[in-house]
Amino acid sequence: MACPGYEFGGFPKRLAASGRSRQLPRHPIVTIPGVVKLLETTKPTAAKAVGVLEDISILEETTGRRRDRTFSCAAYLDRLRAGTDLEES
Repeated sequence: MACPGYEFGGFPKRLAASGRSRQLPRHPIVTIPGVVKLLETTKPTAAKAVGVLEDISILEETTGRRRDRTFSCAAYLDRLRAGTDLEES
């Protein structure tokens, strides 16, 4: 199962043309440096790709910081968590 919505075509042209953006759905939690390595691209291009996914509410920034941020696909993670909450005793 992958993060829904990653099929969106608004990625930077270089990533869309290379097809490397198809690797993102398997990584529901990412950082900019992680996207740089995953997509074999530059930091500005990775930041743009993450920004596009954040703008269309596929990824959410989870740290609340300006640096060393982590982004997650909340919809996917919520599906994984469904039914796993422990009952309070």
